[in-house]
Amino acid sequence: MDEIANSRLRKALYKLLCVCGVLGSLMTSGCTTPPVFSFGIVADVQYADKDKVGTREYRKSTDKLARAVSDFNGRKLAFVVQLGDIIDGGASAEADLQTIADLFNGIQTKKYHVLGNHDFAGIDRKTTMSILGMKRGFYDFAYRKWRFVVLDTMDLAVAGGWDEDSLNYTLGKKMLDELAAAGKANAVEWNGAIGPAQKEWLEYILKDAQARKQKVIVFGHNPLMPKGDIHNLWNSDEIVKLLESYDCVVAWLNGHKHFCEYHWVNNKYYITIDGMVEDAFDRGYAVADVYKDRIVIQSTGKVPHLTLLLE
Repeated sequence: MDEIANSRLRKALYKLLCVCGVLGSLMTSGCTTPPVFSFGIVADVQYADKDKVGTREYRKSTDKLARAVSDFNGRKLAFVVQLGDIIDGGASAEADLQTIADLFNGIQTKKYHVLGNHDFAGIDRKTTMSILGMKRGFYDFAYRKWRFVVLDTMDLAVAGGWDEDSLNYTLGKKMLDELAAAGKANAVEWNGAIGPAQKEWLEYILKDAQARKQKVIVFGHNPLMPKGDIHNLWNSDEIVKLLESYDCVVAWLNGHKHFCEYHWVNNKYYITIDGMVEDAFDRGYAVADVYKDRIVIQSTGKVPHLTLLLE
């Protein structure tokens, strides 16, 4: 076997071990070099003061989040990001949001929110953002040599907290109808899209990050992969194409689906984080340790260790 083929085989095996969690476990248990920095991740807390439905234990999310907050505060984290659907929504949505936001605010480091579809169920966008302390639905921040981008995947949506006479709702309804007419699996009201203005802003941020030689992680509520999935962002193909055009982009992290998924497509990682509300998880949150050559996501959910190589 020639050296090029041998090198490719080693890389393929290395990635396979990472995905299976085997190598991640070995690296975290046997490595003495500390990470450059770490951050916390929470997805689909989906708290509501109501009984369990199916596999979702809504009331238990307060206890789970309290334990996550305690764990986060016992670590040296650069920040914690919440990937959307922090409440389930409904008649008591505003009270539920205030309850869970107060608990989340006990985290003693910087905190960032992603907006999800359930965050607007029974509550308008303005109220949701006010309680969460958000000035806008999409934004970015930098830490060390990294750029973190938070996107609003309910930007164009019928379930995004928008007034029905707003442009965001109107364009969202039009896109949903077109997807439904085309028979697309993700043509459901609880998904949304990234609008033209946000997409233009995203491209500007990626260009700037590339010029500054920063690595980029993008956070959104909806997944982009696998293709054709019912949970995907309405214009997922369009956003994937944009991300793939920039070498600086390392990964897209999302919630929405509730159970961990890993996809490696055209040198980009697409990771779904486990949903805290699910009865399968005693705790259901994660910590990402960022090293020079990899990111190790340690989870209390379905996949205990997931290693993303930085090529």
